Amino acid sequence: MISSVDRRSEYVENRAGANVRLNNFLTPYTLDDKSSILNAPCGYSNGVYPSLRPVKTFGSELVPSIATIVNAGGGSITQISQNSYSSISDGTSPSTVRPKFDFATTSGKTYKLVINPIGTITGTVNFDFYDGSTYLFQNYDFTTTKEITFTDNGTVFGAFDGTQTYNISNFTISIKEVIDADFDFTRGSAATRVTKDGLIKNVQILSGDLVQNGDFEEIGPEKVTNGDFATDSNWNKYSNATISGGKAILTGGNSAIAQVNVLTVNTNYVITYSVLFNNGSSSLTTNRGGSMLQASGLPDAVGTHTVYVKTSGSGANTFFISNLSNTSREIHIDNVSVKEVGQNWEFTDGWSIENGKANIDTSQGTGNFNQLGVLTVGKKYRLSLSAAMTVGRVKFQSDAAGVFIFSSDVSN
Repeated sequence: MISSVDRRSEYVENRAGANVRLNNFLTPYTLDDKSSILNAPCGYSNGVYPSLRPVKTFGSELVPSIATIVNAGGGSITQISQNSYSSISDGTSPSTVRPKFDFATTSGKTYKLVINPIGTITGTVNFDFYDGSTYLFQNYDFTTTKEITFTDNGTVFGAFDGTQTYNISNFTISIKEVIDADFDFTRGSAATRVTKDGLIKNVQILSGDLVQNGDFEEIGPEKVTNGDFATDSNWNKYSNATISGGKAILTGGNSAIAQVNVLTVNTNYVITYSVLFNNGSSSLTTNRGGSMLQASGLPDAVGTHTVYVKTSGSGANTFFISNLSNTSREIHIDNVSVKEVGQNWEFTDGWSIENGKANIDTSQGTGNFNQLGVLTVGKKYRLSLSAAMTVGRVKFQSDAAGVFIFSSDVSN
């Protein structure tokens, strides 16, 4: 019997003792006063139990209710019916991201996008899709069905390159919310798990995560209005700056666009924008004077850019994009977005947030970043973090006020 169990089981506990007790039972046909446990095959292997998970489902069709068409110049999108459209361009559109769809999805939610070309296509079709922080695909030519899953990270749009000549007689575009049908449950007692050796072990009880935004991935709502410059409104214009054709045009030194009531003191922001055209060495910055957002250089090459900045403790709440060129250099800007990052944390000298990480620049100071009300005196906690160090060390501190602090120390 033991040999048979050996051949079929992952692990046999107390093999020698089990042999003795089975022999005692089989020979005199009486039960021993002690028992033994044999871990025989029972539906799992190497400590892994089979599990069930409900099938992922999708919400109802959101197009056309969330889709807004923005046309420009000789490029246009026309709704045929429901989520069926056509698009055409004679190549005279002033923008590589016009005509376009703006999609009013909800920040943080996940969606499934399906584009299905069902009509005739002529010319050169280049279609880009932007999720609010990055282009998920570019130069899609509508020759095959396109299907992706995306998360709304801000201003979501899909755009044709209107500088190309093309004609698409019919296509459908579908966006549906992804509904993760996973199990939700809570437990108020200790749990057990099966190890790789087939043994059952108790697992300690841990609370939910006490730190908020511990992965630094939280992104706030949009702070600017009319960031795609669909109309000549909401923005103040300085020194030859204009808004026309769905873009802001900054010509010459000190030309700038600005929007008030955007910024808050001592706050981290992520700025995204697209440079559509730059005819020379135009120099962009986030300040024209007086703003709490101290002068930070902005990339000015043609393309979409993402920049992380932090406001100071004083100054005006106005957000600027300025052209500091002292010549007649001209630069075109589109799809400007400003959103708060680093929520729930306070960052002091030297600390900032970028790309979902807290960073320390010791040339700017050796302060700390902290979160209030996390800890309670007399209780025990488990702390885990991931860090990439180039010099010095990072220390964890706490105090009676329930403050949770990471501070930098470059002396060691």
